[in-house]
Amino acid sequence: MEGIERRGATRLMTQYTKNMIIGFSIPVFFVIGYKAYKHITTKKLYECIYYTMPENPSLWIDVNTATVEELASLPSISKPIAKRIVSYRNWIGGFHSISQLEEIGWWNIHDLTFSKKVLYIEPNFQPRKLRIYYTNLVKHPYFTPRMAWWTVKLKREGRLSQWKTVIVDSLRLCNDSLANKLEPYIPTTIPSRKAKWHDKGR
Repeated sequence: MEGIERRGATRLMTQYTKNMIIGFSIPVFFVIGYKAYKHITTKKLYECIYYTMPENPSLWIDVNTATVEELASLPSISKPIAKRIVSYRNWIGGFHSISQLEEIGWWNIHDLTFSKKVLYIEPNFQPRKLRIYYTNLVKHPYFTPRMAWWTVKLKREGRLSQWKTVIVDSLRLCNDSLANKLEPYIPTTIPSRKAKWHDKGR
């Protein structure tokens, strides 16, 4: 009798375990399937818009002048990402290349690809030049402390026009890719205080 009872209890436990596994598996597979379906349909939607949107330039948005609301009006940009774009734009002094959008987090690959197509930069746009002070430069996302120190040194010596040659070729503090990103923000000349005072007098 004891053996029969044990076998019965084992069968009940086995059946209970199977039911538990099936009960947990169904919601998991449902969630995975839903996410896969959403990913595929979203990809198809963006592929459709990706090829049709550029034909209508009136819908393109200037990334350097757009407000949070204008950016968030695009289907690929949520309001939090729009806020991050505007905040990052103000931090670095404006975008001179659309590829700089990749530096902002929280991007879905399809959203980023679509956004690159409908956001543009004016051909004559000039990024805001940096104020060459150490405390200001070290806060910039592209600068390391050593790069900031040497940039200030070049400013004091009046050699900012040689910034890329010294930083990249001589000191090798960064690579060409980073230097090309930074170069539009570096002023080639710094007006003297006397010149500023003279201009104010006019």
